[in-house]
Amino acid sequence: MSGYQRMVSYLYRYDKGIKGKNTGYARIERNDRRCRVTIRLQDTVSVSPSVFFFIQNEGGMQRIPAGKLARNGSGFAGRVETPVDRMAGSEYAFDRIDGIYLSGPENVFYATTWKDITVSGAAPEKEADGWKAEDDRDDGNRSDAGSGSEESRPQAVNTASTEIRQESERAEPVQRRQDALDDALQAATGLEEASFAEASSVEACSRRERPDFGERMLSVFPKMYPFEIDEMGECVRIDLKDIGNLPVAYWSLAGNPFLLRGYYCYRHLIFACIGRQEYAVGVPGIYSEENSKWAKECRMLRFQPLSRVKDRHGAFGYWLIAVHAQE
Repeated sequence: MSGYQRMVSYLYRYDKGIKGKNTGYARIERNDRRCRVTIRLQDTVSVSPSVFFFIQNEGGMQRIPAGKLARNGSGFAGRVETPVDRMAGSEYAFDRIDGIYLSGPENVFYATTWKDITVSGAAPEKEADGWKAEDDRDDGNRSDAGSGSEESRPQAVNTASTEIRQESERAEPVQRRQDALDDALQAATGLEEASFAEASSVEACSRRERPDFGERMLSVFPKMYPFEIDEMGECVRIDLKDIGNLPVAYWSLAGNPFLLRGYYCYRHLIFACIGRQEYAVGVPGIYSEENSKWAKECRMLRFQPLSRVKDRHGAFGYWLIAVHAQE
């Protein structure tokens, strides 16, 4: 995929314009031609939220309708696919988009932005040119053959490029898992010194010296800031193949079924500092009794929500497994 980029942007609940708790995430994947956005929302909502891309202006927020989420267990999920140069059939390219907006109950909305901006405190009223909000339309089952002639509708909608579809929670096929395991082991056995750039100075997780592998991991891979608690230190985003950079004793994690399920659902893992000379690999997921039992069977003994919560059931966070320099 030429020019492929991927990022995760976290959704927050806005109540009467005030930013509140984290309620999910949006995963954005794009190349030179296409953009795919996967959304998961975990909050108490009775009606399927409408999805919009938004542009934040001084005079308000412009919204570009992109469909509705579908109910998925106790939350909602969906996926939007669109040409990168005409987001959801609009005249705006991806670079003009500031974030994603989800409708909510009265005085509530959800939003995420990947730019250094402040999301407008008021629910947006201004629509992008040529579009009309679709909050009161169908329940998410948008048909390619809608009303109106082909000429009167954006091509992106006709080709179902903005179709929302429910994301499966099931693990990928066995063969795909095996391929991923092979890739991870190949990356481990073929690891080159050049893959780790020696940093002249690294922000300390603690004042004590880190093991080489931990220092290198935290200095090389992309920084992430998912947690809103002081107990968690530095955190970086890693892929399945990057498990080969861990000590040999942990290479078997590439075949851990719970880790694979989380990776294929959310397309990333984390490597984090959790204390003095202590590190962990984190698997993204939503807390439930069933997930907790399976995680413990797979050596994921600790669940860390993104922020402090009274009830972790339904909370999004990371299942952690401690990683040491030597076993």
